[in-house]
This record gives sequence, structure tokens and C-alpha cells, in this order.
Amino acid sequence: MVSVWVVVHERVIRRVTPSKDAEIVGVERKGTEVSGMVLEVNGVRWLKTGMATPKGDVVTYMMIDGASVGLGALLQPAKQPQPLEPAETAPSYNIGSIGEALWRAPLEELPRPKWAPRSGFASLCAGKASTGRRMLWVLGGGTSDRHFTNDIWRSVDGGFAWNLLKSSRHWSPRQRFGATVGSTIPDPTSQIPGGPVQGIVYVVGGHGATGFLADVWASDTMCRTWHCMNTKAAFGPRVDVACAVVPGKPLTLVVGGGVSVDAHRDIWFSNDGGETFGPVDAPALPRGAAFRLWPPDILCAAHSQLPGQLAIWRLQLQDTSGQERAKAELLPVDQVAEEFHEIELQSMPRVPRFALDLQAQVLLSWDARQSCLAEQSLAPTDGGVGTTRILDVVATAGDAHVLCDMDSVFSSLRNGLLWVLSAEGTSLWVSGKSKLSAQDRFLGLLGLHLNMARGLPIEIWFGRVRSFLLPRRAAARDIGGVRLGGRSQTQKHVYGNATLNP
Repeated sequence: MVSVWVVVHERVIRRVTPSKDAEIVGVERKGTEVSGMVLEVNGVRWLKTGMATPKGDVVTYMMIDGASVGLGALLQPAKQPQPLEPAETAPSYNIGSIGEALWRAPLEELPRPKWAPRSGFASLCAGKASTGRRMLWVLGGGTSDRHFTNDIWRSVDGGFAWNLLKSSRHWSPRQRFGATVGSTIPDPTSQIPGGPVQGIVYVVGGHGATGFLADVWASDTMCRTWHCMNTKAAFGPRVDVACAVVPGKPLTLVVGGGVSVDAHRDIWFSNDGGETFGPVDAPALPRGAAFRLWPPDILCAAHSQLPGQLAIWRLQLQDTSGQERAKAELLPVDQVAEEFHEIELQSMPRVPRFALDLQAQVLLSWDARQSCLAEQSLAPTDGGVGTTRILDVVATAGDAHVLCDMDSVFSSLRNGLLWVLSAEGTSLWVSGKSKLSAQDRFLGLLGLHLNMARGLPIEIWFGRVRSFLLPRRAAARDIGGVRLGGRSQTQKHVYGNATLNP
């Protein structure tokens, strides 16, 4: 039977076998709660419990009573909650569906990025670092009213540290431009003829030193080298342009909206990576529209008349083979889009900055009025209306970029992380790990129970089942070597003459 115990000695060692002479693999400090199953070996009681290590989960043993080695009690049973009155209902904690929406947790602030402050930059969550995490990107922007940049910053450790990427000749300094990324197949582990996955990053238009721009640049080397695909695209100079790649077709680029003399509401289409463009026969876009990849189509969103809620449409491109002019439909996703009315503003509407969770099918945006994260369902309810829920997070960002690694069509790149980056880049938050920890603990207890009740090998449960249901701990929990909500991985405990990793 699985039970919960509390460490009552200053330190209690974890060993690989139930023996006082066995190898030491860890140590727990006073006050720590551990769960496991009690067994007796040669008259000494031990607690059999799992432990997470950088190399995976292992089974360890902790001595319960230290009388045999000249110590007192080492572990004591945790206090059990008092039974409730019959009229009351026992409380429960909903950990949610295992592995889903792990970003639903309070935000934790990261160090200020060294490229800040700047405005009008583009942010992306794309590619896979050697750490197993998605890479974060910040491109261009303006550091003052008259100074624009074209530098490219990258973080491979979840936003804790940023490095300036050395790149060949590329796009000129600019701000308020479009940026997007696409790839050939839905999963990098798929076996397809013709070689590995092809991914392309695009930069479109913007505002530079010479005014509004109409050029298109592309990189198929994750921003190391760039190619100018078009110096004066047919859609003309504009800023705040919406752009996205058709899912699975990285050379098929869709551009729309934006601002020049007035707000544009058109859509343009390229089948050759931006070398040539043609207009698309489609309903007019809302002013201030933004695009995101939403397989098998493209999601279009704009600020609505309802505070904190976006109007959402599905942009569905029709097959253009053999046709001179592409066609598309703009289909409302919820009632807000069906009843959409342009916001009456003297200035141009702000372009929404949002992310998608393709697994949970939700849209995530920042509500600047309430300084909190807004979540909208992409799956209409029975009434045909997507719901909105405000997450309980504490942060003040004004307007902000939202990034989420669950927007990847690559399931192997999803670690359940979300970032909020203030409009000036001076503040950066990442979702905490409280939900992941709760689900991880539940799976650990379940694995120990199945081991005792059904004889399921604990190594199979932690090594295969747990790794299939939840992200790798190193990729999902540790940002820049700092374990969110806990100690750094680089910290160590010292017990006697042994130095132990926690």
C-alpha cells in the first residue's frame, strides 16, 4: 500500500538497495514529504520510493527507523486529514487531463533580456535546441524613434539567457514587420522521401529608415543565412502585415492586412516562397488582423468589441492548381466573429499577439486591460460559441507577446511551456510547473501502486509510460539550469564525504 511519510531527521539518504551499505544516490532534508511502500528487510523497515534524476526515474530506498545505526526516527507517517462531517463533500484537486495544458500555472519571472528595451520587434517560438526545448527568437525592432535594428537574438534555454546570432547579409533594420515559420511535415520523426524536414523563416515588409517596406526575405537555415525573395512585392509597402505559411507547404506564403496610408483588408498568395504574389479572392479581412498556423488551415484573429476577447476566423485556402487566381473562405469560429463589428477608433487597431495550443485547441492572448492571460476555445461548444477564461496569473505587462511551445505541429517539441514578453521586452515570464508537478506526482503514486498490486515493473512505468504521457523533465521544468519552483540543477547536497545531486 502506498503511503506518505515526512523526513524528521536532518537528512535521510536514498540508496539503490535496502541496505545501509548500499550506494547512495540522493538525500532528502527535514520536512520533505515522500511517498512509497513500506517493506522490511532483516528486521529493518525501509520505504521504497521513486526519485527523478537527470538520466531518468529510479527506484530508491530510505531507512524509516535509524535505531540500527545509532540514530532515532528518520521518517514518520504524514498527518492524515481529519474525516469530514457526513454532510460535507470531500475536497478534491483537479489535475486535469494528463499531459494537457501544462502551462496553466502561475507565471514566474525570468531575468530581463539583454537586448531590451526595444519596440516593434517580432517574436517566434521555432526549432529545437540541443537541450530538447523549443528555441525562442526575437528579430529586429526599434530602439528609438529613429533607430531600427536587424539583429537576431536566440534563446536555447527557455528565455533565461539570450545570444546574438551571427548571420550573413540579410534584411535591413526595421520594426513592425511580419515574421513566420513553416515546415514540410507534421512530425520530424516521420519517414518521408526526399530527405529531412524543411523549415523556412520569413520576414515580410515593415518600417525601415527609408519608410514602409515591401520586401520578402527567407531563411532555410534557421536564420543563419537569408535570401531576398522579392524587393518590391505586389502587395506594396506596409507595416503590421499578417503572414503565415500553409501547413506542410513551407514555400506557400500567405500575406494580408497591414497598414500603409490606410488599413489594408486584402489577402495575397505566393507558391514560390515569396518570389511572386497574386491577389486572393476572399472576403475582406478585419482591420488589424493577424495570422497563425492552424492545421490544416490558417487562423485569423482581430481585436473585437468585447474587452479581452479576440474574434477568430478559419482562413481556408482552396486548391489553386490550374487556377489563375487563388480563392479562400473566411469562416467564423465563434459567435464573436459571426457578430463582429469594427472597433471605432481614431487610430489604427492594434495587431493581436497570441499563441495557440494545438493539443488543447485553445488560443492564448494577453489582456492588457486586466494584465492577465486570456484563454479562448477553438472548439465551439454545443451552443456554437467558444468560451473565454481568464487565468489567475500575477504580472503587469501592458501589451505583450505570447508564445507557447504547444503551437508546434511537431508533437515531439511540445513541452507545455508558455511565455509572456512585454511589448518593450523589459519583462519576461514563463509558466510555472505546479500542474506538471501535480501530474508527475500522481503518475508516480499510480506507478508504485501498480507495482505493488499488479507487479508492474517500476522501471517500465517510469521509463516508458511516464515519458510517453509527460514531457522530459529537463526540457519542461528547468529553464537556464534553474528548476522552476525549486533548486537549481547545479546545486548539490553534501552528506559526510559524499557529494550528491538532488
